[in-house]
Amino acid sequence: MWPPRKRLSQLSSVELFTRSAEYRRMANTASTSAVKSSLDKLAIRITVLAVARKAFGTGEQDAEAPNRSRTELSKLIEQAEDAAARVTDPVRTLADAIRMTVAGDADPYVLMGVLVEGAIQTLATRVPAVRQDDTAAALSQLLADRLKECGLLR
Repeated sequence: MWPPRKRLSQLSSVELFTRSAEYRRMANTASTSAVKSSLDKLAIRITVLAVARKAFGTGEQDAEAPNRSRTELSKLIEQAEDAAARVTDPVRTLADAIRMTVAGDADPYVLMGVLVEGAIQTLATRVPAVRQDDTAAALSQLLADRLKECGLLR
């Protein structure tokens, strides 16, 4: 059995950042957009709490906190931006990997097959069954349109 999780008020800023990253990873693998949205919101709230805890020390609201200088606010904003930058976007990661693979010496026929298979797996596993026909038709049309735009299909 898992040990009980600490309350947010008991976590350090580092532990809060870790917890936030956990929620982001869970959001990236969520099965529905509602769950993904909820986990994303929760991750953002915990990140903001972590940044505030780091900026103000212990996380307790002391009388001095509202009187912090403008530079403290700037630090807080910078830390929030840094935390957001650490969150990986799986689609961007995939797009970057595709660009690097295309620029490399991978077999172009195998690469195209893998990309088509990725599209089919995404369609089959992530798109609701009631929308698969329309989405498959739109995907085919998109591919044909792009090939025509690039002069590769007449």
